[in-house]
Amino acid sequence: MGQSKLTLLFVINNFQSTMLEYEHTGMSLAPVRRAVEIELTDEQIQKIGIRQLGMDCGKPYFETIETVSLTAPPSVTGDEG
Repeated sequence: MGQSKLTLLFVINNFQSTMLEYEHTGMSLAPVRRAVEIELTDEQIQKIGIRQLGMDCGKPYFETIETVSLTAPPSVTGDEG
């Protein structure tokens, strides 16, 4: 393993369920959240290709990931018509 470890952290909530509860009862509960962390493989890290931008006080600094979108087919999300 040549590179540093890199993980993706997903924060998943039940917001839609909470909104439906509010619409039907008028009561609003705080959404429930859970976190899932996935360690990326060296190959996945290489595909992302975060580049070193320079040095600051002898330490390297890198590009920052701004946005990540997760796309899935309808069969995974349950949105099939």
